[in-house]
Amino acid sequence: MQDIKDKVIITIVDDKSTIDYSDIITAFQSLLNIQYIKLDENVGVGKARQIGIDSTSCKYLSFIDSDDCLYNQYSLSLLYERIIESNSEFVSGSFLREYEPIGNSLLPSLSKIPEKNSTWIFSRLFSRDFLVEHNIGFNSMRFNEDVCFMSLVLCCAKNPQYIKNTVYVQHLNMDSLTRSNDSEFKQGNKGIISFVDALSYSHIKKRELGIAKTDKSKEQSAEGLAVCYWYFIECYNKNTMQECEIFLNSMQKFYNMVTDDFDDIVTSDLLKGKYFLSMQSMSEISSTIVPQISFWDLMNDLKENKNEVKDVSKYGYEVG
Repeated sequence: MQDIKDKVIITIVDDKSTIDYSDIITAFQSLLNIQYIKLDENVGVGKARQIGIDSTSCKYLSFIDSDDCLYNQYSLSLLYERIIESNSEFVSGSFLREYEPIGNSLLPSLSKIPEKNSTWIFSRLFSRDFLVEHNIGFNSMRFNEDVCFMSLVLCCAKNPQYIKNTVYVQHLNMDSLTRSNDSEFKQGNKGIISFVDALSYSHIKKRELGIAKTDKSKEQSAEGLAVCYWYFIECYNKNTMQECEIFLNSMQKFYNMVTDDFDDIVTSDLLKGKYFLSMQSMSEISSTIVPQISFWDLMNDLKENKNEVKDVSKYGYEVG
């Protein structure tokens, strides 16, 4: 339905699914330019996205998950026109995100994710030349692969462009790899632990690129610490002692790196500001759980134990 479909090459990366899509693809090949890649082994979303990138030569790249859709027929052209006229590294629109229905409603609730969000790759168009120049790609993480990708993009981009138009819809799918209650993402707290690991991986990559100590990197580090706090609160209230310690070990590694590069970050107004903003962005946690440990107590504990393995029992609280 896109009004610039003649300019688009669609690459489908099938991460060894059990479904045969050949009939559907054949039905659309007379209308669209489709490349279909069926992987011999399941590699996870991060590696699958990178395989898609490496298997194409298009000047611009956009990503869409299999259970989502573009908002209307102008979604791609709005992004394409802006990136052409501005010669920017990437252009971003906003997108709608569906959540579980509230109360007796049969329809999912909606929130609008702003065009300047720092995590999601959706509703965006990227310049391939920019990604190649700065060696930006997806790692092999099975979850939160976009955290590192967007962190590097935002650090390296000199002329990012934003449009207020909604161009994408992230549909509610309770059977998805991250929302299903029995998914690997939910087991052993892997989802939020992988988020912290993605922050650490991103900081290591920023060091390699020589951009770890920039103002933008400091801002991202402060935001990462603030968001990690709320994930810790969730983990502390809902998970086991062992899972909390695994999370804290991951957070300790991230804390160690950013405080090595920014020795004043914990006392900075920047971190205070990011903490209060994180209360809004992490409202699903901050509005339902009363923290037993304050943000500053956690930061002080990470400081005191910077070179030690974390032990959540030191807090003197019963987990759960």
